[in-house]
Amino acid sequence: MTNDPVGRIPCIRAADSGGVPEDSADISASLRQDVSLTATTAEYGENISGAPSANSAPRRITPLSASVFFLRIALSVVFLAAAYFELMSAIGSFIPNCVNALSCLAFGGSYAIEENSAPHVGDVMRPPKPDIEMIEFGDGSEDWSGDSGTESEGGEAEGGAGDEAGGERYPIKATDISTNAERGLACSNQTGYELDLPLLADSEFVLPPLEELKALHPDDPDAPVVLIIHTHGTESFSPEGSDSYGLKDSFRSKDITQNVVAVGSVIAEQLESRGIPTLHCTEMFDKDSYSKAYSNSSAAVREYIAIYPSIKYVFDVHRDSIIASDYTKYRPMTVIDGVETAQVMILIGTDARGSDHPNWRDNLTLASHLQERLFSRSQSFPRKMSVRTGAFYQQYAPGSLLFEIGSCGNTLSQAKAAAKLLAEELAEIIIKGE
Repeated sequence: MTNDPVGRIPCIRAADSGGVPEDSADISASLRQDVSLTATTAEYGENISGAPSANSAPRRITPLSASVFFLRIALSVVFLAAAYFELMSAIGSFIPNCVNALSCLAFGGSYAIEENSAPHVGDVMRPPKPDIEMIEFGDGSEDWSGDSGTESEGGEAEGGAGDEAGGERYPIKATDISTNAERGLACSNQTGYELDLPLLADSEFVLPPLEELKALHPDDPDAPVVLIIHTHGTESFSPEGSDSYGLKDSFRSKDITQNVVAVGSVIAEQLESRGIPTLHCTEMFDKDSYSKAYSNSSAAVREYIAIYPSIKYVFDVHRDSIIASDYTKYRPMTVIDGVETAQVMILIGTDARGSDHPNWRDNLTLASHLQERLFSRSQSFPRKMSVRTGAFYQQYAPGSLLFEIGSCGNTLSQAKAAAKLLAEELAEIIIKGE
């Protein structure tokens, strides 16, 4: 495994005119005396006034005009009712939406409703699924602006110092949000594309086996095939054994032994141990400017590939942030082989918003192959895949994916356990090319 800061590559930072006269109301007495008191009972179509108006033509009421009048009244009632209910609905959702937006700013992410599927039967222990509507923040960046476009300056390695004495704390709850679809092949599709995941999972793989990739560069047998980066490298986790948090707690850290960079190191070590040359960039692209994280990491990926054209796989490793409107944080996890393990989500970018990414189905094919393997490893391990409208710079390599390993509610040990299993399945795919 090769880290970016040493050796292989230099550091990358990369009015209507004519109204009624004022005296028009003063009609002459003789004119008023000509008005017949019985005229008001005239039949429809007859003049109901005994004398012409001082400023208008005789007014007639017809069946058609009466119908139009009542129709207008009915439409006005409907319109006012609709406006009332729309206003009430907006007021009813305003407060929770504010809470969610503030949560985005505090913890990162753009929220979307996550379906709560029913628990499935299996041979592993796992916590119950939440009985409330959850907010899934995911990665949220589809325009290179990061989770929310808000900078985050990091925090203590174990999640921050917490609230002051007596400050209110909120629960962290373990939950299962794994997919229970057949073969695990389910996704949250934010695009307008129709996706046949089983077909992709059964299709020919997009890259040849590892040995064939190495043969393309005979002069450098150690030329990196895999690049691991961290667009949001400061993302960190909850302290071991924690079951609550305070609003002042930080889930950011610049310590690469405690944040998501440490999770990427596990993947890199596992791939290297299986003979897969791997380059791990430990730069935290959100450290100095969170809003510029994606543009910076995108530039870095392009430069890496320019220097090392042998790179065919690019994995951007993150951790998610899942929080309910009542501030409960969720810890997506399961137990595999007796070890508490964070659940994993694969995110795939597309060209749905016009990005120059015509071959995004190659990435989705890789994701479908991997998703099925993760599901075979443990049905409670993978979450639904997420297919987004933005490219997430995955156009630069045919094997590009973004991983959400656990959430800020998970502990670092749970995320590392997930990273190890994920890397084992990735290695099988890369080595065999299938």
